Amino acid sequence: TTAAQKALFFNLRRMRAKYGREVDGWLDPEAKAKIAKELKVKCRDVTMMETRLAAGDQSLNVPIGDHGEDQWQDLLPDEAPTPEEVVVEAREHQTRRGWLVSAMAELSPRERTIISERRLREDSLTLEKLGKVLGISKERVRQIEHKALHKLRASMTLRSIEPRGAMPPPGAPPRAVAVVHEANAPG
Repeated sequence: TTAAQKALFFNLRRMRAKYGREVDGWLDPEAKAKIAKELKVKCRDVTMMETRLAAGDQSLNVPIGDHGEDQWQDLLPDEAPTPEEVVVEAREHQTRRGWLVSAMAELSPRERTIISERRLREDSLTLEKLGKVLGISKERVRQIEHKALHKLRASMTLRSIEPRGAMPPPGAPPRAVAVVHEANAPG
């Protein structure tokens, strides 16, 4: 598909007739070298194109065998995801989105604003612009963002290891945190 390959494709037959030295129906190495030099391509490219042009085109609808009902196109692999894979991916996406929404609910309003403006938008604000909006320095915005990202990662990690069906309601601490609080409770 490069310009050199296009030139090779359209000119190989003409140049093959021009240099015409063949061995067993194929160009000899010297003729390939001359063609490659003239068209400014590699000898390997000339060999590959010669092989492609020597092979005939065939329809994929041709039956396999004399009485076969199968066609060549039936043997081509389908690389599209299966319906099961599509459903699993959609559910995983929905679950991760739910985790993110719950984790975001645990952040302070300022942290939520910073994460939303810096990480969840395509046209994110710079630290400096966000600092001006919030009335704080860009370094303070960076610090708050770092702390909020740490909180989000921890929350998302805890949610990902919760057993299915045991997800805490939004805003409630994950079970692992609740267990730690219970262990540290007096008495």
